[in-house]
Amino acid sequence: MTIQETVGPRFDGASCRGARALLGISQTELATAAGCGRKLVNDFENGGVVPKATKVAAMREALEEAGAVFVRIDDMLMIGVRPGQGAPRSARARVFEERPGNSTETPEDDREG
Repeated sequence: MTIQETVGPRFDGASCRGARALLGISQTELATAAGCGRKLVNDFENGGVVPKATKVAAMREALEEAGAVFVRIDDMLMIGVRPGQGAPRSARARVFEERPGNSTETPEDDREG
């Protein structure tokens, strides 16, 4: 039995990228949680490779543990996030905010009024 037969509609790179975006986690964070390399996640999401079924399952499981929900509706795989698990900022935005001098807060002296 293949992973396709056990999970229904195919969990593909677009599904992976979409779930990651909803959760606000980076490729590196997913790769660490799934026990694979960031390049494999990148290549999978961009359609460059089809990883072994065990790696695909590990990525999906890591996303589910982080709060992603995959629901089969007819021949589609719908992606959602459990309440309270979604990220208000993308992984890229978090990295940008963490850089010195990139505060999103407005100092009191610079406010109008």
